[in-house]
Amino acid sequence: MKTNPQWHTYTAKEALEALESNSHTGLSEEEATKRREYYGDNELIRIVRTPWILIFLRQFTDVLILI
Repeated sequence: MKTNPQWHTYTAKEALEALESNSHTGLSEEEATKRREYYGDNELIRIVRTPWILIFLRQFTDVLILI
């Protein structure tokens, strides 16, 4: 499988060829399992965000601001 950071420039046919896939059948179960093992699951990592109230309250931890 080719790797190219400019996937947005590919046509659908070119992307399928680069990914060695088929638009009608997709990947075989065996190939999908092999790629999942190599690349990992296709999932987004959730980032824990700090609540806005804590960000606001941290502004008052500096001594000069308290004075």
